[in-house]
Amino acid sequence: MFEQESFDTFKNNTELCGENFYPMENREIIKNIAEHLVNQDISKLPAGLFSGKMGICVSLFVSSKALNDSSIQEKAESLLGEIIRECEEKMMANDISLETGLSGIALGIAYLAENKYVQADLDDVLKDFDDNIFRWIAFKSKEELANSSNSLYGMLVYLLYRIQLYPNENHEAREIQQELIILLINMLEQINDQTGYTQLSYEPRIFDITNYKLPVYLYIIAAVYQQYFYNYKLDRIIERLDFTVRSSFPALAAHRVLLLSGLRLFGSVFEEQIDVLERSIDRERMLREGFKDKSIGLNNGLSGLLALSMFDNNMQDFSGLILKKIQSSSSLPVIEEERYLPNTLTGLAGVALVLSIYELNSETP
Repeated sequence: MFEQESFDTFKNNTELCGENFYPMENREIIKNIAEHLVNQDISKLPAGLFSGKMGICVSLFVSSKALNDSSIQEKAESLLGEIIRECEEKMMANDISLETGLSGIALGIAYLAENKYVQADLDDVLKDFDDNIFRWIAFKSKEELANSSNSLYGMLVYLLYRIQLYPNENHEAREIQQELIILLINMLEQINDQTGYTQLSYEPRIFDITNYKLPVYLYIIAAVYQQYFYNYKLDRIIERLDFTVRSSFPALAAHRVLLLSGLRLFGSVFEEQIDVLERSIDRERMLREGFKDKSIGLNNGLSGLLALSMFDNNMQDFSGLILKKIQSSSSLPVIEEERYLPNTLTGLAGVALVLSIYELNSETP
């Protein structure tokens, strides 16, 4: 494993950091991106989370806290108001996806309320969202659900985040969402069984957090398991996953890191495969060869890897290296408006979001 270097050593390692090294502090990067986003005309963007207003709104709220900047907060609040006004249109359009629809918008609102960026009664604010998601699932045939597998993953992410916010396990809405989670897990397992788990095994050719489904599925199964309402079935699902996991050795080192993070959630269940993957990863080489100078986005770049390091204790000693690689990117000193769309999943809004969370976590005693 590659041990963390001092800043001076890292700075001089031009092969790892790129030929043009422009070291910037976190707060400077966040400020540059936030100001860029504030000055953009995003009124015509869709309301969604991944490439629309909701993602930018979350990024601005978190950036404003990291920078203690009320003007950025005001822009975020104004943007949230626009999103809420547009929600009726989303409900009428019957778009419930995490990427562009109701699940993603609801997830963003739930995150902001849970982390005290806004004051809201989530049961009241999200009731219409939850009702629309429930109806969408209830009125779909098994065949229609099977053809919407990507949407199923997204809805599960939202429902699992939402269900963890209920203090009372006997809450009626929680019980309904448990039933929805069970239904969606069963549907995904049916799809996996029918396809021989090929959808889970498929590895994108570039680093891709959302489309490499095996780690995503492992995170979902582990999150459901922690809720203790479907474990008897999940035990069987984990057993069926065993062959897929043991036969998976991603070509990209960054995907191996992503898969490792999911496998560690299951303790010693996949201990042998964890050991194989850990021994295969050269962190220095992965950063040097796997991520180009401008590969700093959330879904396909270093910000996604940095976010992963904040959730996986085994990667905490790696986060410093990732951060310095981001800080060295030639994309950041001067942001050229025509080249950077205000996008959260692949654009600079996601970079600012991750760096702001990192900054806030660093300030926590």
